[in-house]
Amino acid sequence: YQRRVHGEVQPEHWQGRLLKMKSAGGGLGLGFLERVQQFHGAVAPLFVQNPELETMTEEQLRKSALKRILDVCREVDKEGAKKLSVEEKLALGHALHLLLGEIGDSNLERGDAIDYTPIFRLLDLAMSFAQSDVLEDHEPNSLLEELFERQTIEECKMVFEFMKSRVQVLTSPKLLKRGRYYILRTCNEIIRRTCKSHDTVLCGQLLIFLSHVFPLSERSGLNLTHSFNTGNTTEFETLSPEFIANEQLKMANLRDAEAQARLRAEKRETEKKPSSHSHRHGSHKHKSSSSSSLSSSSSSSSSSSSSSSSSSSS
Repeated sequence: YQRRVHGEVQPEHWQGRLLKMKSAGGGLGLGFLERVQQFHGAVAPLFVQNPELETMTEEQLRKSALKRILDVCREVDKEGAKKLSVEEKLALGHALHLLLGEIGDSNLERGDAIDYTPIFRLLDLAMSFAQSDVLEDHEPNSLLEELFERQTIEECKMVFEFMKSRVQVLTSPKLLKRGRYYILRTCNEIIRRTCKSHDTVLCGQLLIFLSHVFPLSERSGLNLTHSFNTGNTTEFETLSPEFIANEQLKMANLRDAEAQARLRAEKRETEKKPSSHSHRHGSHKHKSSSSSSLSSSSSSSSSSSSSSSSSSSS
């Protein structure tokens, strides 16, 4: 963050980090540092200035990297196949950290926008290696933590989108067992760096992500020591009798207005009902008169028919 924004620290090459490891990690021995250099030299050509990286599938990249790593290994299993010892897994993890720093420094030296393709491919490779016991299971989350520390807040948003897209792998039981503390520390550190008034969306997404990853019984989210903020007091205002009387009067007026509105509505309903009844009664009269006229016409027709029959008989 200081290198990208303030320019206070010059881009540090990966060999400088390796010299720091030599001076600070004498207990590991020079053999361990040589293994780190060997693993770094085996994997780095796949990610640094490799034009075929974008076209390689994940399986092709994994097989190529694994072949290069096993060529460096010295230990073999019972069947004669090469395998990584515990120390070599640690050395491979350090080599991936150095490679991540080298990719970031190369972007800084060019001065261009960060190319996240080799970074995300490296993280995917680390997740695949951790699931297949080639790498320590906490290393993918450790690499993500280091990557977030090197980014500005705007760049953290892009890395966090990648992190959300790989949440199923990162939170698998194998990787989450030792990597949960890296995830928790990473998210809390980003929340601490963000501005609460400008980066509210990112803060909310981080909290939702933590609630999705960790259960409700997680110790980091519980107040186990029963420490409460006693300095935060809430003062309640006492209402004056005049204010209470005015509010009661307003409520009474409101209830009266509602009652009057209901009465007017009921009155309009009752006025509509008789008119409809009289209309139905008038239609009934009209129907009865028409039926009486029909009966009279039928009787007259019958009388005329009888007179005609009598005349014919005569």
